[in-house]
Amino acid sequence: MRRRPGAVVRRAIAGIALSLPACALPPSPAGGELAPVTTPSTDDRWRTAARHFVQDLDAGRADSAAAQVSAEVPASALSAARLRGVWAQLTGQLGALAALEPYDVSEAGGRHSVDLAARFDRSEVTLRVVLDSAAKVTGFWVRAPRPTPYAAPAYVDSAAFREVELQVGAAPALPAVLTLPRRGARFPIAVLVHGSGPNDRDESIGPNKPFRDLAWGLASRGVAVLRYDKRTRAHPASLPPTVTVEQEVIVDALAALAAARAAEGVDTGRVFLLGHSLGAALAPEIAARDGRVAGVVMLAPPARTSSAVLADQLGYLDSLTRAAGQTPDAQLAAARALLPQLEARTLPATTDVLGVPASYWYDLDDRTPLDRARALTAPMLLLFGGRDYQVTDADVRLWRDALAGRAAATVRVLPELNHLFVAGSGRATPAEYTSAPGHVAESVVAELARFLTRGAR
Repeated sequence: MRRRPGAVVRRAIAGIALSLPACALPPSPAGGELAPVTTPSTDDRWRTAARHFVQDLDAGRADSAAAQVSAEVPASALSAARLRGVWAQLTGQLGALAALEPYDVSEAGGRHSVDLAARFDRSEVTLRVVLDSAAKVTGFWVRAPRPTPYAAPAYVDSAAFREVELQVGAAPALPAVLTLPRRGARFPIAVLVHGSGPNDRDESIGPNKPFRDLAWGLASRGVAVLRYDKRTRAHPASLPPTVTVEQEVIVDALAALAAARAAEGVDTGRVFLLGHSLGAALAPEIAARDGRVAGVVMLAPPARTSSAVLADQLGYLDSLTRAAGQTPDAQLAAARALLPQLEARTLPATTDVLGVPASYWYDLDDRTPLDRARALTAPMLLLFGGRDYQVTDADVRLWRDALAGRAAATVRVLPELNHLFVAGSGRATPAEYTSAPGHVAESVVAELARFLTRGAR
C-alpha cells in the first residue's frame, strides 16, 4: 500500500495466493524512494530500533515487538497476533531468517524508514521498518531486495505504443495508466485485475512485473491495456479494518471497465476483463455485474475454498522446508491448524488468519466463481501454469468440469510456467518471485492477443 508520510498503518490484504505481497504490510510512501540519510551517527538509533523489532519477531517474541509499536497505530493493525501471523507467513514462504543487516535510512514527514537486508533460507528480501520521532514502529512491510531496473522482454516493441496517465474509481481515485497502440484506431482493450496483496499497477513481485509485461506485450500487438494501483496500495486509509473483496477489488474493477470504455481510441464493443489469481477468481462476478464485457481472461484462477487452497500452499511450502533438511516452522504449523475451522466457519470473524481476518476469507468464499462462470455467455480463456504450486491441478479439474461443453470457453495448462506465467524448471519455489527477474512467456502474450483481437460478440 502506498502511503503519504505520516499516515498510520492500515490492514493489508493477503488474498488467496501466497506470493510475496501476501504477507506484506504497506509499501513505500507516495513519491517513490526516499533520499537516504547518510550520517552514520544519526542513523544508528533508527537502525538499532528496527533491528530489535525484527529480531523480536524472529525469536517468537511478538508481544515484545508489539510493545514497540506507536500508540497512533490502530490496535489491530500491528497487534501481537497480527505480527505473529505475518512472520509465520513470511518464514513459511522463505524459510528461517539466516542474516539481518540494516543499510539505508530514509526520512520524510518526521518518519524514518530503515531498510534491512534479510537473508532467509530460500530467498533474500528487504524488510522496511518505519519509526516515529520516538523510535516507535508505525509501519512494517516486505520488499524486493534492492530495485532491479525493468528491462522489457524481447517481444515488446516500445515504438509501437504510448502510455497515458489517468485515474479510475471513486474518490480517492486510483492512479492508472492506459497503454495505447500507435497504429490503427478503435482498439480492443483489456482491463487488468490484480492478484492478492497491495499490488501496484505492474503487479510487481520482487523484480518481476507481470502486468507491465502483459501491457507492453499486448500493446505491441494492437491491444490497448488499462492497469491501475490497487486501493490497498494507493489509499489504504480509505478502507475499513473489516474490508471485503467488494471494497478491495470489485468496485474498482467495475470503475476501471467504465474508464476503459471512455478512453480514446477504444472499441467499446471489445472491452475485455483480464484477471490474475485472486482477480481471476473474481473475474466472473465482475463480468456478470458489468454486463458488457466482450470476453473474460482468467490467469491461474483458484476454484476451491480459501481453506483448501491455503492448505495446499502451506503444505507445499512445508515440504520444501523438510526437503532442505530444515525444522518445520511452528508458527506456520499453527496457521495450518486454523484451516479446518476456517473451512467450517467456526472461527470468530476477527480471528487473524495469515494476516487478514477470517471474515475476509468467508466473504471471498461466498463469491462462488464456478457458478458465476457457468452463467456467463461471454467467451472465456483460462490459462494455468503447470509449475504453479499456488493454483494447482485440483483447481484446473474443477474449471474443466464446470465449463465442459462450452465452445466459447478454453482451458489450457502451460507446463513450464509458474504462477506468474514465467518459464522455469523443477519444483517451483517462492524464491523464483524474488530472485532474478523473469518475464511472462511470449507464448502467453501471443495467445492472449489472439483472443483479444477477435471481433466483438
